[in-house]
Amino acid sequence: MLQFAPELDNVRAAVAWANGPTGNRQVAIDLAAATDMLWDARGFNNEGAQLYRVIEPWIDQSVPPLSAARFWFAVADLRMRTEAKRQAEAALKAAALFRNLGDRFGTFRSLTVAAHQFALLVNREGAKQALDEAATLLDEGWPEWLETSLAFGRVLFSYLVEADHATAKKLAEAAIVGHRLGDSFYADRCALMLPSFDLAAGDFTSALGRCDEILASSSVVESVQLRSQTLVIRGAALINIGELREADATLRTACTLLMHAIGPSTYPYCYAAHLLALQGRLADAARTIGWIEARMRQADRDGIPPVALSSYKAACDIVESALGREERDGYAGEGALLNLQQVTRIAFPGE
Repeated sequence: MLQFAPELDNVRAAVAWANGPTGNRQVAIDLAAATDMLWDARGFNNEGAQLYRVIEPWIDQSVPPLSAARFWFAVADLRMRTEAKRQAEAALKAAALFRNLGDRFGTFRSLTVAAHQFALLVNREGAKQALDEAATLLDEGWPEWLETSLAFGRVLFSYLVEADHATAKKLAEAAIVGHRLGDSFYADRCALMLPSFDLAAGDFTSALGRCDEILASSSVVESVQLRSQTLVIRGAALINIGELREADATLRTACTLLMHAIGPSTYPYCYAAHLLALQGRLADAARTIGWIEARMRQADRDGIPPVALSSYKAACDIVESALGREERDGYAGEGALLNLQQVTRIAFPGE
């Protein structure tokens, strides 16, 4: 995919023409459906999501079913973390269309993506139904990475839905047997889960080492999202071993990348709040906590990973022990009114 990344400006120009007064909506739909991996390769998934929102109202009965299926799959498969409900629904739409077309491969791919999104939402029934049906469709003659995509869904289900870290770790380790970093997108994602399990187990040195291995691989060249999410976990490990200056620099880079890569995501700021509290920047920590809590109250937002919640709770404990309730609530109220760019500037001045 990286070899196509320089064509992003051409895609933008083509989209602008297709959406314009002399353009063609069918061309725009088909073009959008072919670009989900391109946005990821360049780290502009948020831009892709905005494009899909423009095109989405055009998908009606006049659109050929295959074009509609491919479009909904692109919406679902875009490497975001902030629109899990919308993407899960798009995946089910794609699966239904592919199913009606007798397209077993397309149905399987759509269901695995649905399972991933439902797991992020901690939606047990949705994730399990998608995983179970996908398993019945898997063809042994397909490339190995497709089986790995199903395995990754099971890892997320065990980790986020069942909170069974031991099983999730075993599934992740089994999925990456025989793979090198960069061999498979989903094997790389399973590899990224391992430092998260290390964080949960309190093995911060191992988490740091795994992250550095991923960052040294070719995989991070192919996906800005993978790089940014690895940096988030690396920053969390550094916080927990007391390397606060390096953690600050790591999270600063990660949060800047993530704004473009996956949109306005909450979980990295759980680590930022913990860092701010440990740095003694209690007012800024309280503001960041207030921003996080406001996001948590929003309906249908994807869940925050358990290890990030642990950092959030640690930040809350430090702030609550150091500030009076009225002062703390005042700062939190200020934070609840901030947007992503504002909370980023508070956490990382100069950004």
